[in-house]
Amino acid sequence: MKKPLPQYTFFKTKYGNELLIDVIDLKYVKRFLNENPIPTLTYYDITFITEGEGGFSIDNQSYEATPGDVFFSRPGEVRHWDTTHIVNGFALIFEDSFLSSVFKDPLFVQHLSFFSVGKASSNLHLSEELYVHILQLLKNIKIEIDAYLQNDVLYFGHCFMKS
Repeated sequence: MKKPLPQYTFFKTKYGNELLIDVIDLKYVKRFLNENPIPTLTYYDITFITEGEGGFSIDNQSYEATPGDVFFSRPGEVRHWDTTHIVNGFALIFEDSFLSSVFKDPLFVQHLSFFSVGKASSNLHLSEELYVHILQLLKNIKIEIDAYLQNDVLYFGHCFMKS
């Protein structure tokens, strides 16, 4: 019998109070992937590659990742990436209810083309200017998350709407 894939769930209370979004360093994720290299996720993930080059796959769609690449995955998809050669990056992870509540639309995430149901997972390569801008936004969001207080949820929504 085939062993089921490990499933990573969103740790909503990582910062104390419940929060439905996080920015994770890929270097941090690597230690978990050494134990279970091919997981599925229960949340949405947008992965930004910042250092290194190597294979990245989502639900049997394989890509050659380089700095500036962005990968989008939905809950339940199988992900695997070359942790030896992809040195670092960031993952913006969130639950469906985060964006739905910020934008007051329960189907907001499903309307985003990269997360459409029935569409194969996607990737894109950012221009240098957009890459630098997005990385700065991710760093700003991470700073805000690290200083998170329960009433800050509206600020996170403002960050997304402002970008």
